[in-house]
Amino acid sequence: MLRVSCLTKSYNTSTILNSFSLHLNPKEILFLVGPSGIGKSSALRCIANLDRYESGEITFYDKTPQQLGFCEWRRHITYVPQHRVSFKGTPMELFKRSLGLRSRRNVSKSTETQRLGEYLTICKSMGLNQDSIQSQQWVELSGGQAQRAIIALCIAIRPDVLLLDEPSSSCDQSSTLLVEQAIKDSGIAAIWVSHDPTQPHRVGGRIMNMSPPKGSPPVRLH
Repeated sequence: MLRVSCLTKSYNTSTILNSFSLHLNPKEILFLVGPSGIGKSSALRCIANLDRYESGEITFYDKTPQQLGFCEWRRHITYVPQHRVSFKGTPMELFKRSLGLRSRRNVSKSTETQRLGEYLTICKSMGLNQDSIQSQQWVELSGGQAQRAIIALCIAIRPDVLLLDEPSSSCDQSSTLLVEQAIKDSGIAAIWVSHDPTQPHRVGGRIMNMSPPKGSPPVRLH
């Protein structure tokens, strides 16, 4: 389904990714693990078409982002950043806006109503109450609440692939378990960056250990 072939990316004078390759099957979860600065987050951002890379190819069902179109690419492949992003309005307002974006222009009214209900259900499964989703502003949510709300949103819009950059980093242990279960239950394929060595074993899936490019030490990006 998703394939990365011989991807090379540099940061200043250092090579972050050197001939990096992977493949992801439908509904599969692939964990990227390795030391900080190894290029895990950079790999996700390249796949999401957010960062440029020097060489290599990324395809979704044999089509590149250029062939598929960038809006269509992002309809199929959704990136969840590690760090908190502030949005205007409430989580529910953001979800409604996301359904109206050009990349999701073919969503019918009945489907939109269904997705809104699904979003609330997913939020509830991750320990978020309806009031915090419908009434609270993003800036009023705690780090863990905001992280769970955006993950629930990304699940509810039903992409084919989730790119998860430490999706539970702001959550306590109990909330982390709820996040893991919600992602598993979604059945959506995912490439999941994690620094928790126990997480891949709890969630299941395939593990890919990333190592530094030959002759290049890991680079810490700020």
